[in-house]
Amino acid sequence: MSILALLSLAFLWFLVFNQLRFEWTVNPLYHYGWAIPALAAYLFYERWRARPVPSAPRGLPWTHLLPIAGLLAYFPIRLIQEANPDWILINWALAGLAVSITLYYIYLWGGLRWLVFFAFPVLFVFTGVPWPVGFENWVLQGLMRANAAITAETLTLCGLPALAQGNIIFIGNELVNVDEACSGIRSLQTAFMMSLFFGEFYRLGLLGRLGLVAASFALAFLLNLGRTMALTVVGGTQGLDALDRWHDPLGNAVLVLCLAGLWLTALLFQKFSRSPKQSSVAAESSAKSNPAPTDPATLGTVPAPFGIPAYLSITAIVLLLLAEGLNEAWYRSREADLIQAPDWTIDWPRDAERFTLHEFSETTQVILKYNEGKSATWRADDSTEWSMYYLRWFPGRASKNLAGAHSPDICLPAVGLQMIAELDAAWVEVDGYSLPFRLYLFENAGRPLYVFHSLIEDRYREVQDLVSLRPLSREARLAAVATGQRNQGQRVLGISISGPFNEEEAWESLRRGLRPIIAVN
Repeated sequence: MSILALLSLAFLWFLVFNQLRFEWTVNPLYHYGWAIPALAAYLFYERWRARPVPSAPRGLPWTHLLPIAGLLAYFPIRLIQEANPDWILINWALAGLAVSITLYYIYLWGGLRWLVFFAFPVLFVFTGVPWPVGFENWVLQGLMRANAAITAETLTLCGLPALAQGNIIFIGNELVNVDEACSGIRSLQTAFMMSLFFGEFYRLGLLGRLGLVAASFALAFLLNLGRTMALTVVGGTQGLDALDRWHDPLGNAVLVLCLAGLWLTALLFQKFSRSPKQSSVAAESSAKSNPAPTDPATLGTVPAPFGIPAYLSITAIVLLLLAEGLNEAWYRSREADLIQAPDWTIDWPRDAERFTLHEFSETTQVILKYNEGKSATWRADDSTEWSMYYLRWFPGRASKNLAGAHSPDICLPAVGLQMIAELDAAWVEVDGYSLPFRLYLFENAGRPLYVFHSLIEDRYREVQDLVSLRPLSREARLAAVATGQRNQGQRVLGISISGPFNEEEAWESLRRGLRPIIAVN
């Protein structure tokens, strides 16, 4: 095999996995993705040991235009990726490009026979690509609602009255959020991936593999249903603190039992997929056509694969490197006039009255994809009640528009607060550094709640101004590419103050409270 061809493939797959690692790290649903490269490589190795005689590729050299066209398509994909590393569509585009070129190289090495034979290990990589957001939400929300409804009905029949409303289960004086308490439903994606792996590992037929996929969904749902019932009973009888203690142990148990159940199901399918007579005939036929791959003396009996033209591999490497260079030149040429903001940190008032740190939910972490995030509540010296959160994105972590798509006027009404008005914006100077704040007026239980929101760029043009807040649409993502705006680092400060009677008092309370909290380096 051509060393240059392998190098070009290695470089391409490095780009793919480097892109996917963000989602594998942030999203608990896809933590299993870190195992995908090793599992795919193992499946390919097993196929390689039993590889058939290569057949001659056809249609050359005109078919060489296919991978070159794909690599030219990488240029715009790379530009879009730089400004939108969190866009799921980019994950599929990069993975599809790498899979297509890999399969074409395999076709050049061994013709149609090798293309079909090695297709599964290559396509298996798609199991580590996050599902499209709309489809994923549709599947998971539907399953969680069904989970909650079945749990409530079952517990009621067993003498523990429970009521399900959407994802919420009311039992006794407590309520259990299926979205949080039963996030073990994430085992669905892991189970699906492992069902495909076991089907290939045991070389099951088509019906056996389809049956294993169906079993993965059934096992994941039923085991998670049992976990939901257990957590709901614990939460309803012992309180939510006890539920939190059992949350992770039961989640891990569900995942282990699901994988063990899949493995046993695969063994069962393998055992009954063939009759003894069919098995002996198949084994004899296999032994005649393919000598035992573990015998070193027989490994050389398979003819060497056909070659890949050096110019094709060199062209691939040059185009990939050129795309990286043009991408960097495009964005740097539009960032030459950016000013570096002073560094600053948060000194939380831990000695304040009723100071309490809070954790963000997993859902919030998955949606916002921040690097640092903290939230706290306390009573200030002027007797106002403060609730503050701080989020930070390092350069290149996510789209520049992601932070601006989640503002108080969008998020707070979703938790029951009524927005009255968006008031005038202003700049608050702290230790010689001015922070831009928007101010919103909400009503909470009949009392005014003043909500300040500041989105701060680590690098900005001329002056740290108010950053545009708009939905994270496809148009906004592409506009960021056209104007050469990538995420140079961002921070968000969100502060809710209850107690002031008017706008002027709210601003004064903010200025007074921020001085000891913001430390400018």
